[in-house]
This record gives sequence, C-alpha cells and structure tokens, in this order.
Amino acid sequence: MQVATSFIRYAGDYYFQLRDFEPGKGATGLVGCFGGSVRHGEAPLAAVLRELDEEISLRLQPQDLVCLGQVQVVSDRDLRPVLVDIWVYLTQLSPGQRPQIGVRDGQLVVWPAADLDRHLDEMTPGTRAACRLLCV
Repeated sequence: MQVATSFIRYAGDYYFQLRDFEPGKGATGLVGCFGGSVRHGEAPLAAVLRELDEEISLRLQPQDLVCLGQVQVVSDRDLRPVLVDIWVYLTQLSPGQRPQIGVRDGQLVVWPAADLDRHLDEMTPGTRAACRLLCV
C-alpha cells in the first residue's frame, strides 16, 4: 500500500490528526500526519496535495512542500497487518499562512516541535517512523 503524508509546521508547532475509531480504518485512536492513499497512476506529490485539500481544505502548490523521503512500516487496515510505503513531505507555512484547519475526520492536535519526541507512543506507526526524517 502506498501512502503520501505531510507534516504541517507553523510557527514552531506541528499540526496532526487524532484518528477516529472506525472499523477497518488503520491506526485508529493514534495521532498522525495528514495524508492518505496514493491512487493508481497518481504521483505521491499529487496525492498529498489532494489529501490536504480533501482532509483539511489546505490548498497548496507543489513548491509549498518539501519531500523528506520515504519510510516503510507495518500498520493495520481492515484489522489486518499491512506493509505501508509512505512518502513523507513537509509543509512549512509562512507567517501569513496561519492555518485555519478544520479536520473532517478526527480531531486536530497541535504539538510544539520541541515536544515531538515526548509523543512518539501516541503516533501512528507511519508518523513515528517519519519523525526520524525530520531530524536528518
């Protein structure tokens, strides 16, 4: 399964989604980056741009994101283990872009950048693995 996600950073804070408890949905009850599945024939960058628009109405241009790399994790989907290849991006919002994020599924979580390591156990497997790319 291929997924594209983005860290969203604004003024020293990172914005995440607490995933709803829904049958069949992966990593429920955990905090993760915004993003989702890469559709057949879709580029990962196009997928993350689409997902950010769909999930939180954040409309960005390709140049607004920086690709941090890829991680691979075992997560769950439909209550079964699944291998997930994740393209990880960073969206650094400028001071004039203060986010008005309305999360469609789940709840908004905002953590200071300095505190991310304290919250690793609360994160989805993919977001936890992707955090290593922030430190590179």
